[in-house]
Amino acid sequence: MQIIFKVNFNTVPGQEVYISGSIPELGNGEAKSAIKMEYIENGDWIKEIRISSRQERIIKYKYLVRNGSGGTMYEVGQPRVLAISTITKNIVLCDEWQGNTPTAPFLSTPFAGVFFQHQCKGSTPTHLYSRELIVRVTVPNVEKGSVVLMCGAADDLGAWNPSKAVEMIPVYGAKWEKHFPAENIGKIIEFKFIKRSESGEITWEEGRNRTFEIPDIKVHETYSMEYSMCNLGIREPRFAGTAVPVFSLRSKDDWGIGDFSDLKQLVDWASATKQSIVQILPVNDTSSTLTWTDSYPYGGISIMALHPIYLNPSLMGTLKPKEPKNKKKKDQDGIEEERKRLNALPAVDYEAVLRLKTKYFRAIFEQDGEADTAEPEFYTFYKKNVSWLLPYAAFCTLRDRFGTADFSKWGKFTKYSERLVKKMYEEVKAGKEMRYHIFLQYHLHKQLMASCAYAHEHGVAIKGDIPIGITPHSVEAWTEPYYFNLDCQAGAPPDDFSVKGQNWGFPTYNWERMASDGYIWWKRRFMKMAEYCDAYRIDHILGFFRIWEIPSTEVTGLMGHFNPAIPYSYEDLLGYGFDFHFERDAKPFIRFYQLREMFGDDCTFVQETFLDSNELDVFTLKPDFSTQKAIEAWFGIHGSELKCTHSSADLCDGVMALVSEVLFMEDPKQTGKFHPRISAQFTYSYKDLPENQKNAFNRLYDDFFYSRHNGFWQEKAMQKLPELISATNMLTCAEDLGMVPSCVPYVLSTLRILSLEVQRMPKDPHIHIGNPADYPYLSVCTTGSHDTSSLRGWLEETNGGSTPTPSQCESIIRDHLGSPSMLTILPLQDWMSIDASSTFGDPKDERINVPAEVHHYWKFRMPVTLEELTENKALGDKMKKLITDCGR
Repeated sequence: MQIIFKVNFNTVPGQEVYISGSIPELGNGEAKSAIKMEYIENGDWIKEIRISSRQERIIKYKYLVRNGSGGTMYEVGQPRVLAISTITKNIVLCDEWQGNTPTAPFLSTPFAGVFFQHQCKGSTPTHLYSRELIVRVTVPNVEKGSVVLMCGAADDLGAWNPSKAVEMIPVYGAKWEKHFPAENIGKIIEFKFIKRSESGEITWEEGRNRTFEIPDIKVHETYSMEYSMCNLGIREPRFAGTAVPVFSLRSKDDWGIGDFSDLKQLVDWASATKQSIVQILPVNDTSSTLTWTDSYPYGGISIMALHPIYLNPSLMGTLKPKEPKNKKKKDQDGIEEERKRLNALPAVDYEAVLRLKTKYFRAIFEQDGEADTAEPEFYTFYKKNVSWLLPYAAFCTLRDRFGTADFSKWGKFTKYSERLVKKMYEEVKAGKEMRYHIFLQYHLHKQLMASCAYAHEHGVAIKGDIPIGITPHSVEAWTEPYYFNLDCQAGAPPDDFSVKGQNWGFPTYNWERMASDGYIWWKRRFMKMAEYCDAYRIDHILGFFRIWEIPSTEVTGLMGHFNPAIPYSYEDLLGYGFDFHFERDAKPFIRFYQLREMFGDDCTFVQETFLDSNELDVFTLKPDFSTQKAIEAWFGIHGSELKCTHSSADLCDGVMALVSEVLFMEDPKQTGKFHPRISAQFTYSYKDLPENQKNAFNRLYDDFFYSRHNGFWQEKAMQKLPELISATNMLTCAEDLGMVPSCVPYVLSTLRILSLEVQRMPKDPHIHIGNPADYPYLSVCTTGSHDTSSLRGWLEETNGGSTPTPSQCESIIRDHLGSPSMLTILPLQDWMSIDASSTFGDPKDERINVPAEVHHYWKFRMPVTLEELTENKALGDKMKKLITDCGR
């Protein structure tokens, strides 16, 4: 069987067109193995392949464009899907490039598969007619009940009479198609696409009539003509939704924490109030210490595995009584009693919930594990996910065996070995333990998939969250260490959340290594999320431009620098008029007057314990205390013994601050190259400079942080992001807050990535409060996030401590719903703020996270159950009216 692929793309010098498909002849779906096409003329590219006609085949394919610099441009939307009949002998596919136009987001999963879903075919079959013509067109945002038709000059196309036009069939990916017997359609067809609404209203596409000449189609041949877009007056629809962590959900049957099954009730409430999207925080397994510190949802031990704490034990099966029956009944009553106690608490008791659920998990695994893992559905799940399931199960087993997730303490297992993991799986005790963890992942997958399918049935999309980093003690750091810089820590420079910056403790990425295999690590991660989510938030998207990298020896974010970056040479600094001296400007600046101001009566203690002095009133840190980690470790041992005026914590912070008393930090890889220290203007070192040197420093500082890297960082982002976002059809949403380079908006706009707009954190540095009416369409508009106070909390802060009224909150929410933003997704607490009966008494209790707290306990739970929320007619009616009145 011969298949000819044709596509029109007007390349520029250095660009070439490729095709990537799901069969070996097209590279098995791997972009790096894509097949180069031949250029003919007038922008037409062609590729001919031959495949066996002995069996029916499903072929998925897309086109891509590569340029000489290594960048790749991908089509948007779902791949084309053909179901090829064994009778078909020849196929000619004349396709149009599905470009990244302003309407490209409408081809993403939320639009094509949820908001505007139709009962559609999953593929385009061939040989419905022996001599076959197929016409296909991409038409997004076709409302439920509406259809696309072809209306043209020929009688078979209605003779320009819409009532006699030919109705097309919806196909997977917002496509519509019509099959014709070639002998009945004529040699030249002239037509337009039209849309007929449920009420019968006709919309004609704009522009000239479409005309094409049909070639001679022989018996058992299929000729397909595809159009990538038609203008049927596509509007810019806007939707509303709720953001809430899964752990914060509360239903009457919960086990003290929200779980995946609660999403169904949340969807019921969202659908009833005219919402279309639900956003959740990361749900990956974070079980590192098995204590409350694992409540941090961005500290996953696996990018693939889901957290067992989100399982609903009741859906896994019922524990059967064992002899003696009365004793077992007492045990089960104890479980139920504890479940009720935990579920009545105002917040999550993470450790108690984990203990209770684990007790049930172990018992149900002993009872039903063998039967459950014998199911065909389990085998399908295991086969598809075995590449990560076995390493993850081994990691969990070894973590529990050695009492730590720090694999450097695992003896012979410190270095990952696929052979040793397989051997573990074959052992009786270790193998059973590994099967237990796989058993939990199977049930997690089933429960989350069921909730996501339920959401889609009710027209509600699920938006997930992809953390920027991984923990240093994680499955991926153990199995794929070459992808990471394990001697560095990722974080964020100082911002409104933290004046000292943030140190997340995650290793940074070895982007060069990741690029070498086509970013497959990231693509696998995105594809796994796409099994459950329709859209996703890229946590700290700025990290794909540059990451804030902190040496592993330091604690605070102030000691970081951007990577990649273009650090200054000695000559560069002199060029700005700065008289650089390494010992004075790149080593901690410590003077006696400074110590008196910082430590007061404890000044002598600090000098004698941590400092040396070879010059009057000038000090240096002792070699044993030259890093913040060393100082922190000393206070961890001796802090409780100190008899000082200041607290141990304050003294530790003060001494660590001495380490950061520098104006420049030498680049760790380029000797003689320097980064200005962030926020250096607040140091004693800066304040001690002569006025002319302060001015020179300010010039080089502003250039470094706000101008020098814009083109450089744009290039880095454009190398990574197109590859990553093309891996799935999810709608991509950025978290682009903080110290945002000026190149970021251009990249987001070019790639059709939605920005995040928060009124209290405007992108314009010249204003303090943003105006939702000014937000771009391609954005997510919100009143706050898990890292901010709630709307009530914010208003209380800005109103001098007075508690805001529901009407004040409603006014702000109305402004957000009325914004041009595609999505207005508000925290659940803020929706509830418009009804006094649904909120906490104290707005401070509504806060989920405080970023400045390194070890914050993430335990917020909604104050009412989902059942009560759904039954609150006053709140529901008010929300429904707000959303519909604002056109969402």
